[in-house]
Amino acid sequence: MTEPSTPVDAPPAEPIEAAPAKPAPAKPAPAKPTDAKPVEAKPVEAKPVEAKPIEAKNTASTKTAKAQPTSTEDEPAAPERTPVQIQSDIDAAQRRLADQVDELSDRLAPQSLVQDAMDRVKQVFVEEDGTPKAKPIAIVAGTLTSLVVLRKIFHRG
Repeated sequence: MTEPSTPVDAPPAEPIEAAPAKPAPAKPAPAKPTDAKPVEAKPVEAKPVEAKPIEAKNTASTKTAKAQPTSTEDEPAAPERTPVQIQSDIDAAQRRLADQVDELSDRLAPQSLVQDAMDRVKQVFVEEDGTPKAKPIAIVAGTLTSLVVLRKIFHRG
């Protein structure tokens, strides 16, 4: 079963052209202190609001976004999607997003990060059969010995 396409698959819109910059208005002079008393805030009663259906309006301008091509008489019109199809698309997108978040949280968990670091260290210092690699161990041991000797030389005291 293939998942229905989502609006995320739409091609990117053309860049929006910026309006010419307007000069900044002059700042007003700072207000002089007065002997006015502060006004006390009065509580406001909450009034219930009646829910109204939202109507879709096409507010896109041809200057700000590329208009989608309309179907002509030669092309069949795209079938209207039912609310059930739209809801199934939303549910599928939510499942994909949840799976991606779970994968990222598993990958970035502290235990996973420590285990990945230990695996990389083992790849450098241990052979596949479990025996230590001589060359990287010798390089690290030589570097540490050099640092200890240099510290003794320059930090006498």
